[in-house]
Amino acid sequence: VGLACWQWGRYAKLGQPLPRRLATAVVTLAIVLVGARFSFVEFRGFFVTPEGGVAHGDLAWEEFDPVALQAYHDEGRPVMVDFTAEWCANCKLNEKVVYESAPIVDLLEKKGVVPIKADMTHSGPETDAIDRLLRELGGSAIPFMAIFSGSDWRRPHTFYDIVTRDQVAEVLELLPDAGGELLGAR
Repeated sequence: VGLACWQWGRYAKLGQPLPRRLATAVVTLAIVLVGARFSFVEFRGFFVTPEGGVAHGDLAWEEFDPVALQAYHDEGRPVMVDFTAEWCANCKLNEKVVYESAPIVDLLEKKGVVPIKADMTHSGPETDAIDRLLRELGGSAIPFMAIFSGSDWRRPHTFYDIVTRDQVAEVLELLPDAGGELLGAR
């Protein structure tokens, strides 16, 4: 729409002959239609699974709590911490397309991983704790995600920026099934 407005403002002049103004209107309309097609048809594949359903499952996120995180570490439970914010478009893309996709949700359940959302939308004491953990893990910006294995939580697998289901699944596959042994580590 922005490109179409620019096109119209730049080339549609009242002093132009009618055929030229009509050509400008046709090009402007074509820009809008092509943009709508890509927005609502072509890019829809990013948010829909091959089976036709929306690409997210019913993942029960826990809110970030440093005390609870340490308790999970002490229990030997694997944890996935998603550092995110409501205003972060890439974070939301990762969340909906990857972390809440049916295959990843199934793996999280199979492996007994606790999903924690470290939301940095609003500032406050919790956000300060989240930011400290983010920096301790080597992150400097969001999106950022860390998967802590239950057996070696001091060496988490970390992901920066936009990730794929395959990248996350590869790390989750290394974790033991709930109650099993660790298959490998990086």
